[in-house]
Amino acid sequence: MSMRAFRERFREESWFQQPQGRQWPGIEKALERFEKNELKKAGGKITKETSKRDFDRFKIAYESQFFQLINDFLKRDLGVKNGLFAAMGAGAATLGQGHVYWMGDMTGDDGSQQAVFDALTDREQRCAVHLQELSRDQMLYHIELVVSDEMRMKLVELK
Repeated sequence: MSMRAFRERFREESWFQQPQGRQWPGIEKALERFEKNELKKAGGKITKETSKRDFDRFKIAYESQFFQLINDFLKRDLGVKNGLFAAMGAGAATLGQGHVYWMGDMTGDDGSQQAVFDALTDREQRCAVHLQELSRDQMLYHIELVVSDEMRMKLVELK
């Protein structure tokens, strides 16, 4: 086995799984643009020396990038849209308040939004949770493009 094949196998076995087990056309190109433009504004790849201020700027830009990508997929990718409607269950094929909630708490880690989430119907909650999981999965799977090799290895150890 060549070293390249070994590295690829290690990556597949130790890294975050590809979201929904499928290819996501366009994400790599969008992230390359992000890496060239936005990442430079935030001080480059994330390392343990990255300041809190730079990390906060990076986090906002990184989440915004995936917010746009996922919304584009909801408009253009039938598989993503059908997967979301299947997760939501029976009912009208509209996203409604679940999508609106996701726009405010994209990853589900904002505890101050819990009361708003609890007020949603079960169907709207399933919509929000599905979108949050898709967002988290996408951001984690592609994070290796924006973190240093040292930080990537720490993530592998923690995973």
